[in-house]
Amino acid sequence: MADRPKHPLHYLRNAIPHPQFFLTVFLGSFLLQYLISGLRVEHPDLDAAISGSIRSLPSSALLVTAHPDDEAMFFAPAVQGLAAAGTVLSALCLSTGNAAGLGHQRAEELYASYGQLGVSASRVKYLDDARLQDSMDATWPTQHISSVVGKHINSLKRSSPIDALITFDKHGISGHLNHIAAYNGTRDLAVARNLPLYVLPSMEVWEKYNSAPLAVFETFMYSGRPVPAQDSANYKPASEILILASTQQYINGIRAMLKHKTQLEWFRYLYLVFSRYMFSNRLVLWTPELDADVEA
Repeated sequence: MADRPKHPLHYLRNAIPHPQFFLTVFLGSFLLQYLISGLRVEHPDLDAAISGSIRSLPSSALLVTAHPDDEAMFFAPAVQGLAAAGTVLSALCLSTGNAAGLGHQRAEELYASYGQLGVSASRVKYLDDARLQDSMDATWPTQHISSVVGKHINSLKRSSPIDALITFDKHGISGHLNHIAAYNGTRDLAVARNLPLYVLPSMEVWEKYNSAPLAVFETFMYSGRPVPAQDSANYKPASEILILASTQQYINGIRAMLKHKTQLEWFRYLYLVFSRYMFSNRLVLWTPELDADVEA
């Protein structure tokens, strides 16, 4: 008797890997992360950057964010990776995140989070500005942001002159209008002062929540190379900086986010495990082309 033809669902079921496969990939990625973590750069003169004849990383940088918790949710690998490479990090948060009336508490959480990431409170500042209040709807004024960022840079000149700026990209990672405004204002200030600006690229949802596996895969495929200690005074910024967090840095990133107790909804815990931004950051040197809409 001839075998009965199999139902299409049977073939579909056989085509889907078993749960053990995904678990193996996930745990294997953590192991590889431990082995290959670190900082890598792309540079127009990569040989000079690798030899140390030019300095490809800033000696000091200012991270501009919109709300308390942005630094832990999105930039934790960059903050720790750059600091480990010798960059002195300062931070400016443009609001207290007071949308729910918890601004004072969230400001204290900001200091605690940065402290966990290795940035002292003396290098962290937040604003409580009537024109820059946490909101899903308000459009913060670009010129005003440029002004406050510029004033803060001026205040740092004596203790830690800023070589470069870091912030969101034009899509704001999550599309939040406050994030996009932080980008717009910081970009205009960077252009006006001819300061290098590094932006953190937004990702599609499937990229954003592939956590360690995709972060590790990108590191393997990345054409940049590790950099030595940055001794040269001749600073020529890298075109890209890729940071894969070490196991300890990833744990520190989680601990930093846990300092934001007012924000610990159930979905935040899933974010800590599945968001790729907790595991790696790719900082791209801003050029005017990044603001151009690329046609499909």
